[in-house]
Amino acid sequence: ATQEGEEDHVDYYEVLGLVFGTSISEKDIKKAYRDKARASHPDKNPDDVGAAERFMAIGKAYETLVDAERRQEYDQKCSARLQRKRKRAERDAEAQRMLSDLERREAAAKRRKMAEGLGVPGMSAEEIEKRKRARAAADLEEQRRRMERQRAETSQRVHAVREAEQRGRREAAVLNSVVRVRVRPVRGSGSPLEAGEVEGLFERYGRVDAVGGRGGKKGFVVELSKANVEALSGLVNRCSRSASLVSSGECPPFYVDWVRGDGPPVTAPRQVAGPHTPLPDPQPAAEEEDMDSFEARVLAMCNE
Repeated sequence: ATQEGEEDHVDYYEVLGLVFGTSISEKDIKKAYRDKARASHPDKNPDDVGAAERFMAIGKAYETLVDAERRQEYDQKCSARLQRKRKRAERDAEAQRMLSDLERREAAAKRRKMAEGLGVPGMSAEEIEKRKRARAAADLEEQRRRMERQRAETSQRVHAVREAEQRGRREAAVLNSVVRVRVRPVRGSGSPLEAGEVEGLFERYGRVDAVGGRGGKKGFVVELSKANVEALSGLVNRCSRSASLVSSGECPPFYVDWVRGDGPPVTAPRQVAGPHTPLPDPQPAAEEEDMDSFEARVLAMCNE
C-alpha cells in the first residue's frame, strides 16, 4: 500500500539544488536559497507565469531545512521514503527473476513438446537448438536468393524503361526530320512526272512542304518535314540499282536519291521500267511494338 503523503512528497533538497544524503551545512542551505530565490524572483521574471509558484516553493524548502528540528524530522521522512523505495525495487527485481525463471521453464517444456511432436522423444535442448539454427540459416539463404531475384528483375525493368526512352527519342528524332529527295523518271520510261502527282505520292512519308523543279529529265526536289526517314530509306533501297526492282515492276518508273537527309545518296537504275506501280506504303518494323504498348507493359511489370 502507498504510504500516507508518498505521492505528495516534495524533495526540498532538490528544490534548492542540493542532494539529500550528502554533507550539507546550514551555510550551504542559505547560499543555495539566495541563489535560487534571486534567479526565480517574480520581479526578475515578469513573463514567467510559474515564477511566483517556484519562488514560494523555494521559500518553503528554506524554512523547513534551515530549522534544525524541522530538518531532522524531514530527513527521517526522506530516509523512510528511500527505504520503501529500495524495498519496492527489491520486490520488483524478485518478481522479474521469478518471471524469467517461469519463462525458462515454459521454454523447456515447449522444447520437450516439440521433440515429442517430431517423433524424437528425449531430444536434447542442444539438438533442438541446432535444428532451429539450421532452419533459420536455410530461411535466411532463401530470403537472400529472393532479394537477388528481385534486384535482377528490377534491373531488367529499369533497363527496359531506359531502352524504351532511348527508342522513343530516336523515333521522335526520325519523325521530326526534314529531308529532301530528288525524284527523276527512269530514262525511256515514257512516263512524265507532274508536281501534283509527286506531292500526292510522297504525302504518306511525311508532310510535303515544297515540290521544286521543272520536271522533265531533271525531275523534282521534294522537301518533307516530320518525315519517316526509315520508310524513305526503304523506298530508296528498293528503287536503287542494287535492288534491281525497277525492271521487275515492283518499283515505280522513277528513281529517288537523297539531296539531304539521314541516308546515303544512291544511283538509280538506267534500264526501262515495266508497268507503272504505285509507291509502296511505308511499313513499320514488324518486330517493334509501339511505344504506348511498350510503356504500358513496363508499368504493368513494375506494379506486379
